[in-house]
Amino acid sequence: MKRLVAGSCVVVAALAAASAAFAQFEGNESPEFLPRAARGTELRPPERLPPIVDSRPILASLDEPNVIPPSNDRNTGLTSAANVEAEKPGGLTPAPQRQPSVAPSLTDQLLGESPRSFGYSGAAMSRSCADMCDASSPSVWYAGANAVMMMRDRGNRVALTQDDVSGAALMNSQDATTSWEPGWELHLGRRFCDGDWTFEASYWTVGGLTATHGVGGGGALDAAPPTGGLDFGGISGDNYFNNAQWQRLYRHDEVDNVELNLIRSRLTELGGSWSVDTFFGVRYFRFYERLRFDSYTQANDLWASLDHSLNNNLIGLQFGCDLGLDLGYNLKLTTTPRFGLFDNHIVGGYSAYLSDGTIAAGLPVNSSQDVFSVIGQMDIALDWQVRPNWNLFLGYRFLAATGIALGDAQFTTNPGDAAEMAHIQHNGSLLLHGAFAGLRISF
Repeated sequence: MKRLVAGSCVVVAALAAASAAFAQFEGNESPEFLPRAARGTELRPPERLPPIVDSRPILASLDEPNVIPPSNDRNTGLTSAANVEAEKPGGLTPAPQRQPSVAPSLTDQLLGESPRSFGYSGAAMSRSCADMCDASSPSVWYAGANAVMMMRDRGNRVALTQDDVSGAALMNSQDATTSWEPGWELHLGRRFCDGDWTFEASYWTVGGLTATHGVGGGGALDAAPPTGGLDFGGISGDNYFNNAQWQRLYRHDEVDNVELNLIRSRLTELGGSWSVDTFFGVRYFRFYERLRFDSYTQANDLWASLDHSLNNNLIGLQFGCDLGLDLGYNLKLTTTPRFGLFDNHIVGGYSAYLSDGTIAAGLPVNSSQDVFSVIGQMDIALDWQVRPNWNLFLGYRFLAATGIALGDAQFTTNPGDAAEMAHIQHNGSLLLHGAFAGLRISF
């Protein structure tokens, strides 16, 4: 109400001043055209022109200046800006006119959208996306290291040793099963565009998955695989693998994994305490296995061995997401599934030899093969942000791969047939699982 009254007073005063000025310039000296305070006094030209006031109803706030378009409407009794310019006495300067504002374009509005902040700052950023993705824009690096403890599933059951008399199976390939083995993991990443994009490189390995199992000492043992086709300098392989006193199985596995991922952070906002990051990248996964079957005969006082080595080299593309749930108290539960399609380049080697260095005729055999493989992985972890740039992790990992060449499957082929042994059995599957714990530092 106060603002309305004040506005009305301003309008009345302005109209009175304008009327007086108009009467002076038209030569009309009648007191009826003058303000009450000026009646009966000598008329003099004003020292300054009265302000131009719009007689239209005031719709906007009086705090905002009015922009008046040029007008020459004699019916209103107002002097237009053009007439004032023509009639103003020398030395008088008109009041500056306010320039009309220009609405920003749609492109400027999109580029000027405030990005989301990350980390502990919590401040809304005012830079445009073009500024954030500029090469000179500051970036955030992070590095992490994890300790890993993993094991693999048991391979297919393949009979290797049997009783010489009854033929009962005494040892199979599952008897040499690896247990928990340690490994390590490294991460290095760089964030771009105010944390909306991240490029990350990671590597983890588990080596020394080794197991040994043996039988013997109580009677004659025979090898379950047929070994009669092996020729050791004119002597049949049965002389070294049958009627043996000791037989054993040795297994050694190695795992290496390299990933290069482009991560899109906060791509989907689920609201509340949930968040989703997605990623896409290149992955190399290597699984190496060596499986050796040894037989000792007291009559020859020699060890004879059937030795398989298989190197699975999987390279391909993968995609995945990181689903996070904020638990409060700087704790976050994350679930990270990933899935990839790969070409598995398998390099295999097979040989049969004696402990004195004699190698069976036609061996060793080395071959390679490319097959289609699939990898699926799931990481479940608890992320504790102990300091603004320090995070501790504790989680569990599951990894499954298909189209893998395993040593157990190679013993299903006649070891004396070198041509057949060159064909690698590659339809196996692998399951790795285990825990990891570590630290990540941002800088």
